[in-house]
Amino acid sequence: MKARFDIVQRNVAFAFVGISAIVLLLLFPYSPLQDFPQWIYQGFVFNSLVSGHDVGHFFLKSYPVPYATAQILISASLLLFSPMVTSKLIVVGYFVLSFWVSRRLVRRFDLDPKIAWPLLISIFVLNSPFWNGYLGYQLGLIVFATYLSLSDEARTDSRVLVAFSVLAFFCHGMTYVAFMVAAGACAIARRRIIGPLIGVTPSIALVIWYVACKTPSPPPDSLPSLGFVGFIGYKAYSLLKLGPYQNFVIRGIGDAGRLASTPLILGILANIAFGLGLSMRCVSATKWREWPTLLRIPELLCAIVLLAFWIVLTPIALKIVNPGERLLYPAVLAIATRAFRVDRVSSMDKIAHVGRLLLSSAFVAGFFLSAVGLISSTLAYRRSSFDTISERLDWGDSYGLGALSGERLSQTLFVHRLIQFDRLMKETESAWRTGATLNIPLEFDTALVGQSNPAPPNP
Repeated sequence: MKARFDIVQRNVAFAFVGISAIVLLLLFPYSPLQDFPQWIYQGFVFNSLVSGHDVGHFFLKSYPVPYATAQILISASLLLFSPMVTSKLIVVGYFVLSFWVSRRLVRRFDLDPKIAWPLLISIFVLNSPFWNGYLGYQLGLIVFATYLSLSDEARTDSRVLVAFSVLAFFCHGMTYVAFMVAAGACAIARRRIIGPLIGVTPSIALVIWYVACKTPSPPPDSLPSLGFVGFIGYKAYSLLKLGPYQNFVIRGIGDAGRLASTPLILGILANIAFGLGLSMRCVSATKWREWPTLLRIPELLCAIVLLAFWIVLTPIALKIVNPGERLLYPAVLAIATRAFRVDRVSSMDKIAHVGRLLLSSAFVAGFFLSAVGLISSTLAYRRSSFDTISERLDWGDSYGLGALSGERLSQTLFVHRLIQFDRLMKETESAWRTGATLNIPLEFDTALVGQSNPAPPNP
């Protein structure tokens, strides 16, 4: 019975991947990942600037910036393919890379494939940032995970570190921090400091250059004071977002609006089971008697440091939204390389068995409910005939206790606004085909393109 359930959870996870691929590549005119069209638009503007066109108040930045990798990939694709086709090609490339790296991790650390694959699909391949359209962040996670999959010798090789650290910098700022923590943990564990330090020096120089030259940006919209209870709730919610259940919103309506409240409630319970199961499994896998030797295991040392950052960082720090949450994903990836090894799984105690049962139940329920919601939202989109769609939500006190009541709950928890920039995507497609230029303000001033009059940041 247990073996059959293990097969079911893995098959349900892969089925959700297949459904997601069909939806993103075939059933929408473009891949409707929340913020993704905004990055496609920035790639279009970048190409216009490089071609010498006058594009209003936009300009090219003259210093290195994180997030550049995603924009360069998009811009290169736009030279040959339309914005809508580009969005699908990028998603195909992402699927190929993320599954390739996941396979490397399973083999490199001898992970139990029956539990490791659903876990990696939930926290890495089809995680919450993926559905949010955070392409730069996802590419940074791929760099981080690929680095973990290297041999111990390669991870402290100065030549390898030059390549990986520079690439990590140009993917995303927070995944660069995670990579540097991982590189430092490997150097400490292997007692090799000078070579790794030389290897990361070029990327450190890029950081200094970036910080010295970047234009000061307005702070993100402030959030209400959380208080101690609110802060704990915010951290718990960050952990639960690692779970398999996602709430897909079309025209401001999520699972509770389309499918009544039951799927949303069950999805929340599935992610709670995931959080509890993951915590129990990780605690059980790390025996207390082993704590004195943990500093010799680079993956666990890296995870401890990243988890410490996650615990203490507030929702907004250094003008960055959710910095702790963005360090949580690489932390859990690092933990998984040890907690879900075959030798650890085969010698589980009672706590670990309960944790695995919770995880398995969460995977089956969460992926199934996400698939139902994704299909339902897709049908709602295809039944609609409209040109202008606003998917903005009034987040207000999303991180406070007000988010825990009634309709507010269905509009804030595990939400992904799939067609948030539907009109922008269609206008970019039209401009690409006609050779016109667009002068629509950018929502995010974080990549290679800047604007003299920045638009208010997206909440």
